[in-house]
Amino acid sequence: AQQYEVGAKGHLLQGAFDWEANLFLTDMSNTVISTDVNGLPGVANGGQNRFQGLELEADWRIADDWRWQTAYSYHDAHYRSFINITPGGLVQDAGKRLEVSPHHLFATGLFYMPAHGWNGSATLHYTGQRFFDPENTVSAQAFVTWDAGIGYRFDTWSLTLQGRNLNDARDVVSNSELGNSESYVLPARFFELSASLPL
Repeated sequence: AQQYEVGAKGHLLQGAFDWEANLFLTDMSNTVISTDVNGLPGVANGGQNRFQGLELEADWRIADDWRWQTAYSYHDAHYRSFINITPGGLVQDAGKRLEVSPHHLFATGLFYMPAHGWNGSATLHYTGQRFFDPENTVSAQAFVTWDAGIGYRFDTWSLTLQGRNLNDARDVVSNSELGNSESYVLPARFFELSASLPL
């Protein structure tokens, strides 16, 4: 693999607003990928792939205990050379996007984080359109999920209740290695109660 990256970051509003931007390019060869071999799980040579794009992040301290954070990324992951075995014969997938690889990812959230007492957060996550197959013929639409949490900080420990995927989105997020045309979906809505204690 060969990887190149360049970035910049800075502070605005007397240090209350932080930002960061990165550009990246990675070329990979001979990666091992999961595939279907005569109806059974197997592996294959993934050929030559290119991953390129940009990532943007911002963190704004609105007030002493309030913060807004957001991040956006554009990822172009595609085959530079990959010979795929299909029912119709061998297919060269050069230029096609890698499976289940969205171009656009976005997240933003509001956080209330005092040193003591009640705290909370609410975040939104956006995942863009993806393809399920190397030939880019089967597409999945973009989807959004919501998370939220509430907690309390005591003098020496804290208690937090976190809810994830509150809108119960069940979109496909990755292909399964167990068989052809099988995929993993996003975990259903769930809640997590946790406590943080000092060591």
